[in-house]
Amino acid sequence: MDPRQQTVTLFSEPNHDRYHTRSDRKFGDAISIPEPFGFSLSLAKLVPYQD
Repeated sequence: MDPRQQTVTLFSEPNHDRYHTRSDRKFGDAISIPEPFGFSLSLAKLVPYQD
């Protein structure tokens, strides 16, 4: 999560020392959390840093 850039990055599908999937979303969007959890997480209530 980067409150200055107003973005969230989810890395998934780990394999040894790297991840095979990267999902980038902006605050206010939703991001899909893959199985075994399998749900959509709203990012609507995240608040960016005020400079």
